[in-house]
Amino acid sequence: MSLSRKGVIQLKDAILVIFSLLVSIPLWGDTLTLRGYLNEVESRNPEIRSLYENFQGKRELEATSFWPGNPMFTWNKMFRKEAVGIKQTLPFPVKLLKRKEVSERRTDLAYSNFYKRKTAVMTEAKSIFFEYTFIRKAIEVTKENLSNLKEIKEVAKRKHETGGPLWSVLRVDVEIAKLENKLSVLMAKEKAKRAELNALRDRPVTQSVDLVSLPEMSRDLLPDSNRLVELALNKNPLLRVRMAKLEVEKSKLSLLKWGFFPDFSAEVLQDKVIGTKYSFGIKFPLWFPIKEVPEVKAHERFLKREKYAYKNMENEVLSKVESFMMAVESRWIEYSNYRDVIVPRSLEAFKVAESSYMAGAIGFLDLLNSENQYLDAEIALWKSYMDLGKSIAKLEEVVGEEVIMGGE
Repeated sequence: MSLSRKGVIQLKDAILVIFSLLVSIPLWGDTLTLRGYLNEVESRNPEIRSLYENFQGKRELEATSFWPGNPMFTWNKMFRKEAVGIKQTLPFPVKLLKRKEVSERRTDLAYSNFYKRKTAVMTEAKSIFFEYTFIRKAIEVTKENLSNLKEIKEVAKRKHETGGPLWSVLRVDVEIAKLENKLSVLMAKEKAKRAELNALRDRPVTQSVDLVSLPEMSRDLLPDSNRLVELALNKNPLLRVRMAKLEVEKSKLSLLKWGFFPDFSAEVLQDKVIGTKYSFGIKFPLWFPIKEVPEVKAHERFLKREKYAYKNMENEVLSKVESFMMAVESRWIEYSNYRDVIVPRSLEAFKVAESSYMAGAIGFLDLLNSENQYLDAEIALWKSYMDLGKSIAKLEEVVGEEVIMGGE
């Protein structure tokens, strides 16, 4: 009993499905939206996960900073005397609290560094997503125009068979060869960009990807400049790191000032002859004028340095907000012009030229120029879409929040 062609295809599909379930790898790739991709990068990216573990490690150390150092056990024997003891150094109680405060501020700094790098990785992911989108759309447009040229070639061949010029057929062949060459380059770029896209989300670099939907770009989603400035001052990753460093220095300075207060030590000694002995000591900062005082003064200068550095970075961030906001505005105007005016008009002009050529009203070169203009307009449309998306990603990075693409 032989299977029909349809039955063979169904059997092959069933085998593929069973095999993919066994190995837990989607052989046909997966569908992807921007939001889904970003969520996957955030949860799976190895660098982000590594930095998060570093932050959690800092948190684990917070509790240990409150406790004094380990006690010291002693044993000594001289002639007939033998004694064992235990000695514990006890810092001034407030110093323990200040040490814990320094540890907490360092944990905050570790989280700020984690947040900064995570934001940078997410910005990179957005850029790669839009670059991949552009390449995929360029491939679609090129294939569409390649199909149009092949139809034009058939028309030119029929005209040649009825006495038309041969050069028009040859010219179409040249244009088709150019587009096929362009298509092969785009296909190679698509593979390379897909590898980058998959690597960021810790997937096999050769896994195929289908873009099921793209984020809508609307000018109405962009907050006003005052809101962007407010967000940047509170959430910019670089400012958060600088502020966390400032808080670390403040807590360290506070700890240094408590260095003027003494530390203590207590010891219990068990002697076989004498019995139990107790001792209590005070470690007084006798040389504080030449040791503790200069340390405090030096750290006060370090703190001032951090304050000036923060203010300088704040000015740079506000400048970037303005710059990136203007970039988004200009990219939006460019994209909307291509989307609403240039591409529709170019398509209309191509359709008119196509019908006019069929009717003999215009020459072959006019039709070819019209087709090339339409191709260029469509490619430029998706390039402007990519540029707009990458500009928005940069703006969202500097303000520290997804103000436009957060919902997609």
